[in-house]
Amino acid sequence: MATDVEQQRSMLEAKDGEIASITTKIEQQQSMLQSKEEEIQTLRNNLQHQREENKQAKNKITVYESQVTQLTDEVSKIENTITSVEQTSSLHEKSAQKNESELIRQIEEWKEEKKMYEEERNSLRKLTSLGIKRVGRGVRSLVSRVRRK
Repeated sequence: MATDVEQQRSMLEAKDGEIASITTKIEQQQSMLQSKEEEIQTLRNNLQHQREENKQAKNKITVYESQVTQLTDEVSKIENTITSVEQTSSLHEKSAQKNESELIRQIEEWKEEKKMYEEERNSLRKLTSLGIKRVGRGVRSLVSRVRRK
């Protein structure tokens, strides 16, 4: 019996060693499991943070797209305004050129009229001078007749 008891004791001690070994393995696995759960939680937190950043980035992109659309519309309006101003400017330039040509023509006409006026005035001066000479001769002739009589 003593050998049976010793044998059973030896078996129990061996089983205790196995249990201790298994317990150590279970504790190690529980520790690894807890470590993995913490890693999973960290990954979840990182994923949630990335989702929030992505959401913010999408919102910024939406705002930027809206601003680009507004700027594109504004540029289009400015281009239309520039085209309109260029057309108006072209019309004003043509009108100014026409007015300039008309003014140059009028100036040339006035120069011609002034030339004719100067010529007529000079002719009238000559005629007046001749007329005065003629009147002078007539007066002298009259005076000399009167004296003779």
